[in-house]
Amino acid sequence: GSEIWLKPLAGGAYAIALFNRADAPVALALRPADIGLESFTAMRDVWTGVALDPQVSTFTVPANDVVLLQVRGDAMATR
Repeated sequence: GSEIWLKPLAGGAYAIALFNRADAPVALALRPADIGLESFTAMRDVWTGVALDPQVSTFTVPANDVVLLQVRGDAMATR
């Protein structure tokens, strides 16, 4: 099984954890709308500190592992 956890952070960023509890790698899709954003403007791998392309939407999570991201984005427009 896989899970996606979200935690709002101070300053408007979000921590997103992509969990893979399976014995094989899994590709997990993450869209800005999944967390109420119009778009991602910045994304960083928390473990490595590497800035990622905010347009990337699919992440391969190794077996029995987690990918931890910090993201920023533009709020959805209200009508």
